[in-house]
Amino acid sequence: MNKLLIGSALVWIMIVLVACSEIAPPTPSNPAINKYFSLKQFFDTEIQSLQSQQIVLHKFATLNGETEKKALSEIDWKTEFTPFINSDINKPAWKDSYRIDSTASQFGELKIVYTANNPDLRTQE
Repeated sequence: MNKLLIGSALVWIMIVLVACSEIAPPTPSNPAINKYFSLKQFFDTEIQSLQSQQIVLHKFATLNGETEKKALSEIDWKTEFTPFINSDINKPAWKDSYRIDSTASQFGELKIVYTANNPDLRTQE
C-alpha cells in the first residue's frame, strides 16, 4: 500500500513539474493589433479579389459642366484604392485619437462610426 501511495505521489509531482515547466507567458501572434477597423487590410483583400476577375471600370468626371466618361479594363486596383488605404486610422500615434460609436439595426447589422477627437486629423469620420 505504501509503495502505491509513494508511486502515485511521484507521478503527481512529475505531472505538476512538467505542467509548470510548459507554462509560458502568452506571446501575441500579432504585436500590432489594430484598435480600429483596418481599411488597409480590407482593401488589400479586395485588391486580391478584384485582380482575379475580368471587370470593366466605368469612370465619370465632371468639370465646368462637361462630363468625361471612360471604360477601363486594365485596372490597377492598388492605385484606385490608395486614397482609401491612406485614410486608415490604425497608426500607433492615433491609438486613442478616435471615439468609437456603434449601433445595431433591427436586422442585426452593426454600424461603427469612428470620429476624430482632434480637428487637425485628416480623417475626421
